[in-house]
Amino acid sequence: MFIKEENFIERLKKKDEDALIYVRDYYGWIIKTVLKKELTYIPEMYDECFNDCLFFIWKNISSFDENKGKFETWVGSIAKYRSIDYKRKYIKEKLRENKISDKFDIGEESMTLEKILNKEIEEEVYKIISNLNEENRNIFWDYYIKGYRADEISRKYKISTQSIYSRMFRSKKKLKEFIENKKEKRGKKYEKKI
Repeated sequence: MFIKEENFIERLKKKDEDALIYVRDYYGWIIKTVLKKELTYIPEMYDECFNDCLFFIWKNISSFDENKGKFETWVGSIAKYRSIDYKRKYIKEKLRENKISDKFDIGEESMTLEKILNKEIEEEVYKIISNLNEENRNIFWDYYIKGYRADEISRKYKISTQSIYSRMFRSKKKLKEFIENKKEKRGKKYEKKI
């Protein structure tokens, strides 16, 4: 039977391998997007986690309910939670390999490997948002990294909530342009090398 958008879920539930190939080909980009974000600092786990996500979909397709949400959302959630499992696995492996306790002394504070990984991610994000002016950078950081609500940030900076949302919108737009320009420059460098 030919697999298409209208029947691939039904075919997956009947354990049709062609349906899984369809999911990989047409929905794999969702998994890849989540994994690139979540496993940036551990790319060696990317392929294994990608395959694990597909396997998880294969084994658990019966738990997907079309009435509760879109397939894309379900796939994204699977990728997110599987990647978290892989981060934990990576941290445990590193701790075992190095035969060390789960704490390192770094400067004055003692940090777990997980905190170190989070710190690296924060530093990378901060490098990117350093292109914003100081107040917009702080607002962006408070909202997206620290998880403050807009009304809390509004009180902190003594500006309206609408202004907070407007600044974040403009900041995201500016960052998107910055990242796209950076990618374009990398592409030109690569072309020159060839």
